[in-house]
Amino acid sequence: MVNLDSPRSATQAQAQVFLEVDDILERLSMPDGVVASPTKVQSRRVKVEPTVDGLINVRLNADKADTFTIDTPEAYTALAEMVGIPQSVVKRFGAKMTAPMVTHGIKDKEGLVIIRDADNRILDVKDHTKLQPIIQPEQAVEQMFMQWPELKFQDAQISKEAYQADILAITHDDERRLEDLLAPGQHVFLPEGGDPFRAGVHVGFNQMGMTAPIIEPYLLRLVCRNGAIHAEYLHNEWGRGYGEGDELWQWFQEGLQASDMAVNNVIDKYAGMVGETIDAKDRSAVVEGYIRNARLAGDDAQAIRAQAMNEPPRNQYDLFNLATATATHRRNKSLSEMLKQQRRAAGNVGAHTHQGYCPTCKK
Repeated sequence: MVNLDSPRSATQAQAQVFLEVDDILERLSMPDGVVASPTKVQSRRVKVEPTVDGLINVRLNADKADTFTIDTPEAYTALAEMVGIPQSVVKRFGAKMTAPMVTHGIKDKEGLVIIRDADNRILDVKDHTKLQPIIQPEQAVEQMFMQWPELKFQDAQISKEAYQADILAITHDDERRLEDLLAPGQHVFLPEGGDPFRAGVHVGFNQMGMTAPIIEPYLLRLVCRNGAIHAEYLHNEWGRGYGEGDELWQWFQEGLQASDMAVNNVIDKYAGMVGETIDAKDRSAVVEGYIRNARLAGDDAQAIRAQAMNEPPRNQYDLFNLATATATHRRNKSLSEMLKQQRRAAGNVGAHTHQGYCPTCKK
């Protein structure tokens, strides 16, 4: 067992600073001038035309207000992919040769939703028939408070790509202690003072209807800021899970309730992982297997290997926390990138694996 430099309370080591509602709403505000414009398509009027100066003009109907420009490869790729032309084709043949195909594809659409800036430049585009439920941050926050009056916001961010809004929140003040579930003697694998958690939730939604809403249970480890998203305990696809056939907010409410119910199952799996010890001779293979199954690559995979060499994981719980810690202490990662990595790492929970304290901040 690794001994800490000095005994400390796990809760004291957390030192978490939570965000106010105004902070959350500010973080999730759309960039100035960016709006979603529902636009009808008139097949005879559609024209996608590259210009000599590198811009692409897009006309969808007779209304001059529905004439747009494209000045980035990403925006043109989004338009092309929306009508079924792969990115590889656009990259190979360019806008000049693919524009007639894009024009033809748009003519088959009844309408589009154009994500544009104040200068009518296209940032993204969506077939209106494939729009997902549109949720505003104020609505999401209100629903969360209805479920958990003691809600505390840990983090929030809106992505610059698909304008996906993510909220990470702690839903209960009470601590769930892992050592209460362990067999006698197994507590030696935990940090000084035990290993308490608080239950939380990740809520993702889109103010433009570009992506489906998502609700996932989350656990915050109080020894440090290391946490983990657990997507496998909820069906996160809109229209296929909780409240199928019902209105959006019934689905939302039932999804929040389900995330609450999932926490006990998650803690039980953590306890089981503490008992799954790793023999020294198998350690390298187990670490590599975890990296492969969690689809971690590049710097993240190398960070896990390096930390596993410095402080060899003793059991699956060590390894699991090692993988999630590389996401939580995320350096230049965005919140959405962190959530994706945590989700992949948590996908291994209960499949057959951090030190007894956080390997990154040493708490």
